[in-house]
Amino acid sequence: ELPGRVVLGVRQEIGSRWQLMAGATWTQWQTFDELRVRFPDSPSPDEVREKDWNSVWSGGFGAEVRATPGWTLRAGYRFENSPVPGPGFRDPRIPDADRHRFALGSTLAWGGGWSVDLAYAYVDLEDASIDNTTPRGNRLQGSFETQSHIFDLQLNRRF
Repeated sequence: ELPGRVVLGVRQEIGSRWQLMAGATWTQWQTFDELRVRFPDSPSPDEVREKDWNSVWSGGFGAEVRATPGWTLRAGYRFENSPVPGPGFRDPRIPDADRHRFALGSTLAWGGGWSVDLAYAYVDLEDASIDNTTPRGNRLQGSFETQSHIFDLQLNRRF
């Protein structure tokens, strides 16, 4: 089950070409209290990892400019708080940490309702430590350094 979310956003046109956007999201992560792995065809008991995560806010801002009537450019930044309360609740399966997301994108539109979107995002998770004990009594200590690069290409047709 996924947690509940509340999303707030504003978009303001500045002149005929520019738009500014900002938004905030509250995610009810405190409802995510465990990660359970079931072994239905095995005598092994379920593996349960307690999560006890916190609900968090995240927010961001961006801008969009119509460079020409058929070409739009956009850029934005978003900060996302991690719901993980500390190293004892961090898990190698979900090595979450506070993250910074930087994004660039463009839309090129032409006749007949066709357009193509191209986007790139760089996500940098802050360094995070882990120090917990597995259900089988094994202790895991260490740290995570995580970044990701996301590329997106999309062909659209409006009708």
